[in-house]
Amino acid sequence: MRLVSRKIGACALLLLWLPLAASAHDLGVRGTVFAIAEPSLLVQIIEKLSAVDWKQKSADLLAKAKHGLHHYVQDGLTPADETATRYIDQSVTLQKPISAPVKEPDGQSVWRVIDPAGTRFNPLDKLQPVTRMLVFDPRVASQTAFALAAMHAWPDLIELVATGGDIKAVSKQIQRPLFYASTSFVQRFQLRHTPTLIGVGKGPLDNRLAVTEFGPAQATAKAAVTAVRAAWYGLPRVKKGKTSGGAIGGITNTGDNAHFQGRHS
Repeated sequence: MRLVSRKIGACALLLLWLPLAASAHDLGVRGTVFAIAEPSLLVQIIEKLSAVDWKQKSADLLAKAKHGLHHYVQDGLTPADETATRYIDQSVTLQKPISAPVKEPDGQSVWRVIDPAGTRFNPLDKLQPVTRMLVFDPRVASQTAFALAAMHAWPDLIELVATGGDIKAVSKQIQRPLFYASTSFVQRFQLRHTPTLIGVGKGPLDNRLAVTEFGPAQATAKAAVTAVRAAWYGLPRVKKGKTSGGAIGGITNTGDNAHFQGRHS
């Protein structure tokens, strides 16, 4: 009896899933029928797209992109008021340990921590670059003349870095690649003014970046070679209040900065 009941229940459930027969009837039209007055939105979109000169649109966008790229300006960098060197410590502190395979006496290599987290090191202790980077604003004629004069004096040792203007045109003018001072570049070298020479100190400062900003008296084509030569390793540091004679004039030091003072050529 239970078996029969189960079969009847299964059949009833199956009938619920079977499609029911359907029928449709034309009920005719009642009342006044009007045509759709509003134009199709899809048709309007197609018509507008068809009216666009896509070839010209592409040319305009390309020209705009090239103009923006060639005339991009690094805001926040102003002409230097005085000539001074800032010595910057590039040391970094490891946030995570550095591990490497170390060969054991038995010949097996085992991964070991060679520099634990918290280790502080300076890249300039390992490598001393011989070249210098000269950052300038090509939109300022005097800075461009200054940079070109320095580059011609040291063609293999100075790389020019532009902060704005038509970089392509300037690169063509100097007939060599011209680098752009990106935001990360400006932040890394703590740039504030132009023109600026980025190099490395010497003696007790040989593991510090020497970032020298050139004031109006030095940022000229006539003074370029003398000014850059004097600042090649950064301006000398002397005791506060003391001055020392130099090729360009007396130099004094305030804190970590060395400044030109007195006579300028």
